[in-house]
Amino acid sequence: MGLVTAPSAADQFQDVLSHAQQPAWLRRRRAEAWDRFVQLPWPSPADEAWRRTPVAGFPWETIPLLPPATPAVAPAFPPELQRFSEDGWQEGGRLIHQDTAVVAAELAEPLRRAGVLLTDLATAAVRHAGLLDPVLGRDPTLAADPLAKLALLNAACWTHGTFVYVPRGVRADLPLRVVHRSAAGNGLLAPRTVVLLEPGSELTLVEETFADPALHAPFIPSVVELIVREGASLRYYHLQNWGRETLHFYTQHAAVERDGQLVSLVASLGGRLAKASVETRLTGPGARSELYGVAFGEHQQQFEYHTLQDHLAGHTTSDLLYKTALRDEATSLYTGLIRIAKDAGKSDAYQANRNLLLSPHAKADSIPMLEILTDDVRCTHGATVAPVDAEQAFYLESRGVPAPIAERMLVEGFFEQVFQKLPSAGLRDRLHAHIERKLGGP
Repeated sequence: MGLVTAPSAADQFQDVLSHAQQPAWLRRRRAEAWDRFVQLPWPSPADEAWRRTPVAGFPWETIPLLPPATPAVAPAFPPELQRFSEDGWQEGGRLIHQDTAVVAAELAEPLRRAGVLLTDLATAAVRHAGLLDPVLGRDPTLAADPLAKLALLNAACWTHGTFVYVPRGVRADLPLRVVHRSAAGNGLLAPRTVVLLEPGSELTLVEETFADPALHAPFIPSVVELIVREGASLRYYHLQNWGRETLHFYTQHAAVERDGQLVSLVASLGGRLAKASVETRLTGPGARSELYGVAFGEHQQQFEYHTLQDHLAGHTTSDLLYKTALRDEATSLYTGLIRIAKDAGKSDAYQANRNLLLSPHAKADSIPMLEILTDDVRCTHGATVAPVDAEQAFYLESRGVPAPIAERMLVEGFFEQVFQKLPSAGLRDRLHAHIERKLGGP
């Protein structure tokens, strides 16, 4: 079935609305997003943000809109879905999606009594419409995003999602965890996450994705919306490990108000192509964001990051560090923009992208940019693309460390600066284990 050009496109979307069985306000919101989606052309090599992406081979016009069927009986949870017990990790709650179904939902009673919400998005649309309606898809900058077409597809046809809410002044002392697992492995899988922190609240949220590498790959456009109100603090960690053939398009939009703080870490390991747009708007004085990213590519994987540090008010601070390591014929692209608005004096922004090449056939491109519309600011950016330091490798090997182990140590050391931002030794160990497997370790 065609998605846009075929006559059945509108019928497919009506099937989506019927399948969703959601309240009238949300059906209208989906329909509005569909209308905007249809009006936008698919990305092409003529678009600056897509000219290095192999769009010619993408199945744009044949993506089925309905989600994959969820198995009637969920298989036993693999080890990666279990709690982190090895390092004393405690969760305040967890929500586990398998394809489009919720297979586990828990929230600690003290958090529940405090008014914290951790629920699937369809339930929130019915039970908490007063909270969700004002923020779901309301970011006015979404249409200008490099991944706008895919984000609008998600807005119209999201298959499942998560809503997290922390009331005013509530500090969630225990982290929450959201898991997405693909088991059916076909069709459109479009998760959406909305996080709303009221003034003075605090939260740590870990969101992870998994898939069986042997399954046929789904097409996954995903969207995350982070709203950090005045004086609130959010630490958000997104660990992506979809199957090896997945096409994943990830949009993260954050708005941070006066004196709010955001720490965001995006780790990309899976997928044939993982293209991410991470944008943060600092809208009030004292707002601060720290943005971190890691990606490790092998074979012919391709990772692309587009970031925006958008200072809309003065006395705001942003810090960004994205690191990528590539082996075999893997490729990466980083484009990052620091934008300082006309009325955003006294802003302080830093941006760094570091790339480590483990093979002569691997390739990384890095394009840092500045757009400064006022003076009295401090902005710094930089990028590096380099192979493994030969002297460091020689030093290790001369002391009896075999070459493969020396390479692994150097790669892990390269990422460690970012890994230390993770809130749990268990999470750090998990990422280290993924990297060891890619490097051929035990």
